[in-house]
Amino acid sequence: MEEYKVALEKANKSLKIADHMLSVTYKLVNDPKLLLSIIEHIFAAMLSGMDAVLLFERLYKRVPPYSKTFDGKVNMFREKCIERIGLDNSFIALLFDLRSIIKEHKESPIEFCRKDKLVICSNTYRMKVLSVNEIKKYLSKAKLFIDAINSFVKK
Repeated sequence: MEEYKVALEKANKSLKIADHMLSVTYKLVNDPKLLLSIIEHIFAAMLSGMDAVLLFERLYKRVPPYSKTFDGKVNMFREKCIERIGLDNSFIALLFDLRSIIKEHKESPIEFCRKDKLVICSNTYRMKVLSVNEIKKYLSKAKLFIDAINSFVKK
């Protein structure tokens, strides 16, 4: 199986897991700490979707060789692919937002749950609050992103 198909399957699977975790698992256990796992799955889905497009375009020699780092992939995707797919830069901004949330979580000395929200504190106690509604917005936007990529790759 070609590399871009593997990446596309991985993106669809991660998105499906994130959706299930938010719509079923979260409602059952009602633990805001699940929100971080959902964000990680959304980020993985978007990253794999972007990889699928880059690998697809590279297969047909429409993009030059690019750096395999996160920034290298995002820059190449922004420059060569995003307009061809019919997406705007708000999806790139979402990718960076998700990445920063994950990074803040890993570097944070403390996190706690308050009502139905997860609060992540930095070393300077700057707080990032994650709510279910915010995660739902991220998920719906990620679905649009993956749907556009699915239709683009299957043309």
